[in-house]
Amino acid sequence: CPSYLKTTAMISPRVLTTPMPLQMLLCLAGTIALGVGLSILWSPTAFYALNHIDLSGSVSLCNEVRASAGMLTASGLVMFLGVLLPRFTLTSGVLATLVFLSYGVSRLGAMAADGLPTASLVWSAAIELAVGLGCLWALQHYLRATAAADRPWE
Repeated sequence: CPSYLKTTAMISPRVLTTPMPLQMLLCLAGTIALGVGLSILWSPTAFYALNHIDLSGSVSLCNEVRASAGMLTASGLVMFLGVLLPRFTLTSGVLATLVFLSYGVSRLGAMAADGLPTASLVWSAAIELAVGLGCLWALQHYLRATAAADRPWE
């Protein structure tokens, strides 16, 4: 293998499996993202009605919401890839961390700017932050283990 390929490798070949905490968090994150994304794709009006948001009068708003749900669904699938295929673990972990922390932090910002939403959306923010921080923690441990595997002389 040429030396320039070795320096650009993202994941150590010695790390053959995804650590259990990261696997569990990627399963949880993937399940949530896939479940929410598919629910919104299937019936955005019914899904948002659970949070007292009325989408029934706007075709354009339903279209916009479904587009975002498609991205959330695709993100959930990529999160699952990191559990099934170890070479996707880093990508999946970074994606899960970014998706959940960005949702949670954005909701906190919206609460600061607009006030408190319904209780279910406050709980959503808490869950998103917890999952995002958990993924960040597990990803840091994974990266440390990967780096240690690349330096067996230490």
